[in-house]
Amino acid sequence: FPETAAGLRQVPGVGPYTAAAIASIAFNDQAAAVDGNVIRVLSRLRALRGNPTKLVKAHNRLAAEILHPERPGCHNQAMMELGATVCKPVSPACESCPVKDCCAAVKQVAEYVAAGGSLDVEDAPRVTDYPDKVVKPTKAEQHVAVCVVKLLVLPNAALAVAGTAAAAATTAKHPAAAANKGSIRSFFKPKPFKDLQQNQQQPIDTDNSNGDIQAVSQQQLCENDLLAAGAATHYLLVQRPETGLLAGLWEFPGVVMDVEPTPVARRSAVDQYLVHTLGLAVPGSCSSSGTNASSKRSKHSGGNAGNAAAAAAAKSQVQMMHRRQLGSAVHIFSHIRQTLHAEELVLLAPSVQAACAAVESITAAAGGPVAAPADSDQAVGSTNCEKHHVDSHQQGSLKSAVALQKRALHESSRPSVRWVTGDQIAAQGLTSGVRKVLQLSMK
Repeated sequence: FPETAAGLRQVPGVGPYTAAAIASIAFNDQAAAVDGNVIRVLSRLRALRGNPTKLVKAHNRLAAEILHPERPGCHNQAMMELGATVCKPVSPACESCPVKDCCAAVKQVAEYVAAGGSLDVEDAPRVTDYPDKVVKPTKAEQHVAVCVVKLLVLPNAALAVAGTAAAAATTAKHPAAAANKGSIRSFFKPKPFKDLQQNQQQPIDTDNSNGDIQAVSQQQLCENDLLAAGAATHYLLVQRPETGLLAGLWEFPGVVMDVEPTPVARRSAVDQYLVHTLGLAVPGSCSSSGTNASSKRSKHSGGNAGNAAAAAAAKSQVQMMHRRQLGSAVHIFSHIRQTLHAEELVLLAPSVQAACAAVESITAAAGGPVAAPADSDQAVGSTNCEKHHVDSHQQGSLKSAVALQKRALHESSRPSVRWVTGDQIAAQGLTSGVRKVLQLSMK
């Protein structure tokens, strides 16, 4: 683990302030931590005028000049605490400030009053004049369609057991309906699991706005039956690019919308992203009908690849158990206000590999390079769907060379994905925005 601020700066996602704070407090490194509180204290100590965002070097230099040579960590914490509790943005407690005697802003106010000036005048000097006020730009509004993909893994050999367990549970919960099989009362029984297994093309699809309580109860019953039969829960995570906002962190599959984020548009964009970009087998997805929604991550037509996804899902025994809207959550960054529109997609498959087995068929139908099914690492509960193999006999011809080049280009643009178990999802280093969506899914 890096023990200097310079070393910590090389870690993706660690900025100057975080690096200096960790290095100085944990390892006594001579690094000045400069945050908003410290900038305010320095600006008033030196009566420093100007836009703070354009005075970064000046603030860093001043902070380094006064840094305690033997106790940099304690000094940094004291500076931050001083700015947060005493040298506050509004109504600073200058009388109780331990450094008021060397504060240039306090000195200016005192000299003005000594010269007969009145603090009641609008343009009278004040400590709060520092640092200069900067008009903050309006936060950009961003709508993101997020899909919590939950995979229930249950080997084929256990499906009969699950069906039996579901039937037994139904009989136990509804003895009157079971006893009256063949009568009109039998029509009111919850749908057995085996019927859902045979009817995979008609998944339960619920929306929070339609008030379909019976469907929600039935889908929960089916999922609980599968878990009782030994199904293992896995969540799909996607790694963000190595540069930009939240670089390299893991999140649920999501699409930034650049059209009106209606439910239909969000679902279509998510389906395009899951099928085309991630190569996930999604039976009954919007992409199978050729629907296309514009988004910053999804610009493909959906016909051939969507049909291939449905066919590959059926072949690999991937079934959609249910799909429901979870609601929305707002997450605010310094320059972006994100509205996360979340939904949950629950799939049933005999293995984690089966959920990724549609990559080859989907990619070929879309006119792209052919990719082999994903490798799996069940020991750690994760699967990397971006690892592919190349047959050695394809190396000879020019046609194969072109295919390899296309495949390399396709793989370089495909984000890294990972399947994590239900127990591991809580231990992941998820951002607060991703945790908000996870909480919606767990309600």
